[in-house]
Amino acid sequence: MKASWNRTGRRLRIAAFLLTSAIGVFCSVPVHAVDLYLRGSVEVGGGPVRLRDLARVAGEHQPGSVGDKIVVQQVTGARYISATELREALETAPEEVNRVLGQGVWILPMNRTLRAAELEQWLRSEWDRDLARAGRFVLRVKPDTELRVPAAGVNLRLSIPSGTARSGRQIVALDVFPEGQNQISQILLRRQIEVEILEVVEVALPRTDLPRGTLLAAEHLRTERREIEAGAGELARAGEVIGRRLLQDVEAGTVLERNMVQILPVVQSGQRVRLVHQRPGLVFKVRCVAVRAGEVGDQIPVRLVLPTGGSAGSVLQARVIDADTVVLESGDHP
Repeated sequence: MKASWNRTGRRLRIAAFLLTSAIGVFCSVPVHAVDLYLRGSVEVGGGPVRLRDLARVAGEHQPGSVGDKIVVQQVTGARYISATELREALETAPEEVNRVLGQGVWILPMNRTLRAAELEQWLRSEWDRDLARAGRFVLRVKPDTELRVPAAGVNLRLSIPSGTARSGRQIVALDVFPEGQNQISQILLRRQIEVEILEVVEVALPRTDLPRGTLLAAEHLRTERREIEAGAGELARAGEVIGRRLLQDVEAGTVLERNMVQILPVVQSGQRVRLVHQRPGLVFKVRCVAVRAGEVGDQIPVRLVLPTGGSAGSVLQARVIDADTVVLESGDHP
């Protein structure tokens, strides 16, 4: 009987030990531990900045118990907070942090406003760096445009589309990246600016009232520089009206339009022009003859000029660029 009782007591002690060990293992992981999923970068008003602004909080026992924790009381410029700094800031949180997913988070206070006038001045200075566009085209920003960016701790860069400028609406990117870092290494924000590109042209205006049939001469006209929108190609350029006849009566000070004047095409039939054809690493330029008249942008047939002075029999399709140049379409070869 005594041996049986001893065996029973031993079993009870073993069971108690196993239960105590299991409870210890279970309690080593916090019952209410939370996981943080960092957002990478966040836009804030300035402060205070709470944890829920910087990360998604998963596993809170009581909603807001960790997410409401203030991490930064006030922020005036862009600031980076690492995952380690966040853990240290949360040491006094009512619930323990289990995991922090992400290396850190950029806090971006939107405390600087870029308005239309400032943006337009900046855009125009950048635009005019390209000598091919300077003086020929200008940019205009919508008057109600406003962009909010951090006031400190960042650099700003405009990304103006490259290539041949033409009038019309385009989107310009404003990139925000950390101060002192390479411009391409890490873009924190990208803002879009809608701009209108205007062509700058010299237009012709009669000095006095002129009747229909007048053969226009320089003394009849004065010129003005105008910024014209896309689709305003009906305006006659000052250089193309001299020596042309008016098709209608025109009052003094009226900007001449193409339909008011007998205008010849940019490229006339039989005119010799330069044909340009581009291949990777090579550019071919040869003389050719226009088979048909055309305006800028029109596709016209042309024939190559032979060394003897005559023209080849085969016809190529080329697009008119200006009064002296046409570009060979990609499907044809000289």
